[in-house]
Amino acid sequence: MNWRVGTNIAVWFLVGVALYSIIKNWGGIWWDAQTWQIVAAIATWLLAGGVVYAFLQVRQARKSTNAQIAVELFKQLRDPKLIEILRSIVYNNNRQAIRGFIDDDTKKEVVSEIEHVIDRFDMLGALVAKEIVDEETAIEAFAGPPALRCWYQLALFTRELQNRRGFYCPYYEDFSRRSLEHFKCKNVEIWLQLKCETKIIPLVKELKEMVERKDELRPRSLKEIERETKS
Repeated sequence: MNWRVGTNIAVWFLVGVALYSIIKNWGGIWWDAQTWQIVAAIATWLLAGGVVYAFLQVRQARKSTNAQIAVELFKQLRDPKLIEILRSIVYNNNRQAIRGFIDDDTKKEVVSEIEHVIDRFDMLGALVAKEIVDEETAIEAFAGPPALRCWYQLALFTRELQNRRGFYCPYYEDFSRRSLEHFKCKNVEIWLQLKCETKIIPLVKELKEMVERKDELRPRSLKEIERETKS
């Protein structure tokens, strides 16, 4: 909130408080009761308006701050180094191989890079889930397709870390599910071509089938995650 907005709020409050104080202490001396009732209503409205105005300004300032966080996150997701890491992880390995990195002492740096990628997606998923970032914009313009490609390849890796740690990347999983539902509704297919396979994988089709048969590696929604965690 800048100083001009703060000054406006302060003046608004002071006018309301001043009117209210005059009415309360000396209202019966000058004007008739009906007139002062009208003025009292105005003073009350000024006070209430000041509260609402302050609340809206704080909310707007918070949204602005969150928007800056989102922009910075989007820049990170578009960082050439991160994109190169994504490509090397997603296209050069299969699920089982990536899952095996967790217990391979020679792959500690790779595991760290994978978790770094997951952390970025998880943060984006949290911003979407909290309605800080527009869901459709986040999916279509920034991270929907790469989130699905990474989920398909990192599902075993993610599940293993969830089994070991408990609470891990729920918002990334939820964002992957949101992306899947979005592209399914739009009738848009996302393709994945792995170096270790000759066929092109239709991700929306395959992940949709996983959801329908409740496969362990399906991306779950936050509600599903919370329900399964409680049970």
